[in-house]
Amino acid sequence: MGKFQLDQFNRNPQSIPNFKRDSFLLLKHLNTLGVRSLTELLFPSRCIACSKLGISICLDCERSWQPSIYKKELITPNGTYPVLSAIPYSEIASKIILSSKENNLSVADQLIAAAISPTVKYFCDQYGTGVLVPIPSRKSAIRKRGRNFLMEILEKVAQDNSLKITPLLFHVRAVQDQSKLNQSQRRINITDALSADSKNQVRKFRENIEPVILVDDLMTTGSTLVEAVRALHSAGYEVKGAVTCAFAQPLR
Repeated sequence: MGKFQLDQFNRNPQSIPNFKRDSFLLLKHLNTLGVRSLTELLFPSRCIACSKLGISICLDCERSWQPSIYKKELITPNGTYPVLSAIPYSEIASKIILSSKENNLSVADQLIAAAISPTVKYFCDQYGTGVLVPIPSRKSAIRKRGRNFLMEILEKVAQDNSLKITPLLFHVRAVQDQSKLNQSQRRINITDALSADSKNQVRKFRENIEPVILVDDLMTTGSTLVEAVRALHSAGYEVKGAVTCAFAQPLR
């Protein structure tokens, strides 16, 4: 019962056999109500943040997800770098990010990309352009999720801003999930855990790499970004700073 048949029914109901007319009348009524499919009728959308029936993100939650520009400074042994974020971390922000990370919800991916993209543009306008380098996820997390969620989101961000993505960073040892650790534990957990492809090696086998703009979904203590800056400097890269979707108040 496709769109062509429904259009045919709307133009000339008598052309449809009697035994099918009740089904077409029901489908026409559902279309009038804005229900696009039987799946939507049986499994209606819920807000990904509060689970309220209706749309993918309800108006109340959308008010708490209003991207802007928030600037912080990242102090590292290699210097001080600007970090621009789009959203203050909150319960709603947490649910949206987790819906992307753990549940692979495309609407969450779209919300995160729409928050990061203008923040990247503003960063480039203020501090200069560069290649986007994502903070790497743990291999076990990628296997569990079935994808590298941040890389997929950055493909849209890079396209919007005419930038390149280069996944230069990788783990050289196992690390724990940072979300379960306090500030000092996070620093110990991530120190010397990252490395980067040598700039000379990349230049020899691929291409010259512009200055780097780090990108992550969330900044809490900044320990991961500090480690990423160290690894990139050790490999010979210039780091401009970082962009994150959200920022949280530092842990103690």
